[in-house]
Amino acid sequence: ILFDKRIAAHIFKTSFHFKLFIGEDCSSDKTTEICISLKKKYSCKIDLYLNEKNLGASQNGIQTYKRVFNSDAKYIAILEG
Repeated sequence: ILFDKRIAAHIFKTSFHFKLFIGEDCSSDKTTEICISLKKKYSCKIDLYLNEKNLGASQNGIQTYKRVFNSDAKYIAILEG
């Protein structure tokens, strides 16, 4: 629930165009469900990447960073956790 509130807070507090890139790494809690719900609710603001298996923090991060850095984003902020 906390994760859901944090993401929603970022979405509503901004007045400029942005996109969230989320690399979900098969979390054992409800993170995947929350991410899917957020993607449905804010589809134009979220790119969600669901891994088929847990890659570990480093590999998941590398894949997600590559997607972000290959996007047309002018500015990038990274949130991990």
